[in-house]
Amino acid sequence: MKDKLLNISRKHPLSIIILTALAVRIIAMIFSKGYGFENEHFFYVETPNAWLDNIDNTGYDSPRGISLFYVSINYLIFGFFKLFGIHNPQWLLFFSRIIHGLISLTIITLGYRITKIISDKKCAVNVAWLLALLWFTPYVNVHNIAQNVTVPFLLYGTLLIAKQEKLRNELKHNNLHRSSFIIAGIFFGLAFSVWYQSILFYAGILVALILLKNWKGSLMSLLGFVIAICVTQTLPDLVVWGRPFVELREFLGKSSEYLFNYDAHAPWIYYSFLTVLVALIPPLSFALMFGFFKACRKQFLLFFPTFIFLLFYTIFPNYDELYILPVVPIFMIIGMTGWHDFRKKSSFWLKHNRLEKYMLAFGCFVNAILIVTTMFMYSNKPEVKAMTYLSKNETVDFFVINDETTNETKRPPLFYEKHWSNYIIVNQNNSNDTTLFNRDADYVIFKETENLDSRVEKMKVYYPNLKHEVTYKPYFAQILYKWLNNSKDDGCVAIYKVDHEY
Repeated sequence: MKDKLLNISRKHPLSIIILTALAVRIIAMIFSKGYGFENEHFFYVETPNAWLDNIDNTGYDSPRGISLFYVSINYLIFGFFKLFGIHNPQWLLFFSRIIHGLISLTIITLGYRITKIISDKKCAVNVAWLLALLWFTPYVNVHNIAQNVTVPFLLYGTLLIAKQEKLRNELKHNNLHRSSFIIAGIFFGLAFSVWYQSILFYAGILVALILLKNWKGSLMSLLGFVIAICVTQTLPDLVVWGRPFVELREFLGKSSEYLFNYDAHAPWIYYSFLTVLVALIPPLSFALMFGFFKACRKQFLLFFPTFIFLLFYTIFPNYDELYILPVVPIFMIIGMTGWHDFRKKSSFWLKHNRLEKYMLAFGCFVNAILIVTTMFMYSNKPEVKAMTYLSKNETVDFFVINDETTNETKRPPLFYEKHWSNYIIVNQNNSNDTTLFNRDADYVIFKETENLDSRVEKMKVYYPNLKHEVTYKPYFAQILYKWLNNSKDDGCVAIYKVDHEY
């Protein structure tokens, strides 16, 4: 039996990898609830659902420079399930995670195919395993994260161009399979329409093609790109704003503002090359980084756009690790290819292959711990649980969020509350403004438990009959994250009901 399984794995390695990746993602589909990032929920989940429910209070009343293409896709997905009577937020997002998780398997397949084109099968298998089981992949692959959704489009466009470039180099002529470059451009256009910032990678591809003296290929690709954005940036914007390219123009305006007003003192973790080194787990990440630069000439077509992308977000760091996510698979492909080629020719590593095995074992051990954490991670659990609790009360109309320990105005995920109730946020800036409390509230939600008793007493001045209902604590990974960021916020949320019949 064992020999039979080994034989199957040798003959069909990609199938085994896909099945393993699917099993891991199924666990994440079931248990990885909540949301980890603001746009993931409030723009890509809450906005389309508010539109479906004919609600206006989503905080989205003007262009934000974020493409409506992926929002429209989510609108259709959620609308489809609501058409069949599924309105429970947890079930809607469960089906959404299934769809995203299944689509994400194409990332593994495409990464494998690209690597086979530029290297060999053994290297392609290693890349596929990385894409399948790297610790953060189950989480990002099943959630509504635009930076991850854009990856299959980027990879397929890259695959088509890499394939044509290999044929051009082998046949030593410039006869083009024009449709391949046009289709590649269309997929890069779709990637751009999911997440605008992916334009950096595509711009790098165009420049690389020109430097490789493939002008015709770059022009054909650009034609496909223009076709794609003319469709994807016209229809959604016409429906929402009544004119095309509204969000794109807003994005271009904000981008120029960002370049001239960026924060040059961002924490070190947000510098892209350092983020990659940490995220891919040392010492494996060091080997991949070495291989990445080692392969810069041989894999110039893929190296150049990836390098430009990472360099840009190192020079202009963004306070969001997700920004580099679209190029991480390409980085791993180039890094693994470069390391693979170096490893075969290095006398040191040929003599010290046991050291490499120890390094790999350490990386696998750390990755195993982290992947279990992310597969079961319930992000922003207290906030989600609090809104779910309020959803059970059909009469809830207005509630107060007390966050006096900070100056934040972080809005609640009303999608889970279902009633889309009105609310106010009380923080350090407005806690003494008595005009905020002119309206009767149904609940007061306290964020954090610091000085909770005194804060409750203070709120009793406006709502005398407060009764504690429940307190929700965060998932332990969120507690660890706050500790690592030296945050005093314990992440707990306490719900108090205003008893009007007292």
